[in-house]
Amino acid sequence: MRGRPLDTKKSEQQKEHLINAAHQLLAEKSFKNITIREIAARAAVNSAMISYHFGGKEQLFIALVSKLASHNLGQMNTVFSSDNPIKTLIQHMLGFVNKNRAVARFIHDEVLTQDSPLRDQFIKSVPTRIASVLPKLIKKMQQEGKIRADLNPTWAGFSLVSLVMMPFIVSPVREQAWGISEQQISSPEWAEHLYQLFISGCKRDS
Repeated sequence: MRGRPLDTKKSEQQKEHLINAAHQLLAEKSFKNITIREIAARAAVNSAMISYHFGGKEQLFIALVSKLASHNLGQMNTVFSSDNPIKTLIQHMLGFVNKNRAVARFIHDEVLTQDSPLRDQFIKSVPTRIASVLPKLIKKMQQEGKIRADLNPTWAGFSLVSLVMMPFIVSPVREQAWGISEQQISSPEWAEHLYQLFISGCKRDS
């Protein structure tokens, strides 16, 4: 029978330490090269607690992604209530990815490319939540006459997310073929570039 943490507070502290340790290690090496022993040692927690709290190494990293996503999505109300929500959203998404490059790499290399329950868990925790709110923002802007009413809000939302995320997903092509650096796609000028591309295609014809 599995041993239990002494109390709820200690249990939550252990989970938090393990998630933080996973985040730190992911910035240092690839997911495949991170061992359960390393995570436990970094967190100063018994390695058996990874299985107890999360069910395994993969689920621990999904918990890390979910935690970061929840914090990110929790700021969406502020984004959507800004004077220019589309531009603010682009800046917000770029900021999130730039601050969490290692996590973004893990998602691309280890989650989305694998046909597994982990992929389904990730899609439910992040993309599905974004897909539930972004089309509503676009529809609201259509009703206000700010963008074309003939656009499909869902398609427009997906196009916006793709526009922001694709340069990070195809980084070797971006860097080697196009000579566009990470520093460039992290700049305010790049955010403005993406905004102008998207909004120009969505504006009503004058």
